[in-house]
Amino acid sequence: MSGATPETRTRSTATAEREGFFILGLAAFFFSLFSLTGKAVSAEISSSQMILVRSVFMVPFLAVWARRKGHRLIGERKFFLFLRGLLGTVSLFAFFYALKRLPLADTVLIFQVHPLIVAALAPVFLRERNRTVVWLLLGLSMAGVILVVGPTGEGTWDGRLSAFVCCILASFVYMLVSYLRRTEATLTIALTFPAVSLLFFGPAFALALPGFEWVAPTAADWFYLIAMSIAAAFGQVLMTLGLGKVPAARGTGLSNLQVAFALVYGFLFFGEVPGWVTLSGAILIVSAQILLALVRPAHLERRQGL
Repeated sequence: MSGATPETRTRSTATAEREGFFILGLAAFFFSLFSLTGKAVSAEISSSQMILVRSVFMVPFLAVWARRKGHRLIGERKFFLFLRGLLGTVSLFAFFYALKRLPLADTVLIFQVHPLIVAALAPVFLRERNRTVVWLLLGLSMAGVILVVGPTGEGTWDGRLSAFVCCILASFVYMLVSYLRRTEATLTIALTFPAVSLLFFGPAFALALPGFEWVAPTAADWFYLIAMSIAAAFGQVLMTLGLGKVPAARGTGLSNLQVAFALVYGFLFFGEVPGWVTLSGAILIVSAQILLALVRPAHLERRQGL
């Protein structure tokens, strides 16, 4: 690539970004399956236990996958990898905590603000400049989320605080993943998240600390927990891989597609027929993401002197 012309490098970057958007779209699909199966688990199963089961499944699965691909189990940037796992663990716990105290729609809406936070912070932490059109399209996508989920304004104050904490931490997780992808292998980064979760929740349940009592899952619970873990594993790997190809602000916007996928699940599995307002929101989300994929990145414009 050292002898490549600027035009060739531009085309190569554009191709990589198109691949990245497709990969991140698949990640959004698997994360939507993660939410669907996680919501189906019995209410008696605590958030901590769900995270533990997810981690017990994902750690060996991703470790074997990483070794077969020749990736390190522990990367070079150990502090940032551990921080990624720690923030991800706390963010996931906060998300499950919020789900138990807020309507699903309100929890989803608060969480889906994170692409806007990433867009605001990426220029500072990742040196990624965002064009005005990116902000407009992220806002359009967010408007679609509001129309789809229809927030109720109900719930407890601690639930809202927890959802907001989840959103903030998730924003930093996405930026950390984007940063780590510059030096670390995809599977190494993906493995760190469940490994850190297991490090914290494993001993807590083994010692039966207060609030960490094991509840025996039913056969149906085991099915949903395993399905949730599989979806989480593929979602994490695809998200990590995609953020290595797409700037963080534009890439994280694709997470809003999870809301559109949820509409499809509601229709297929629960017979929920969306109204025109909801459909309009879904169209806004999908249209904004397609346009984001077509936006020329700011760094390519600078390279061509535009």
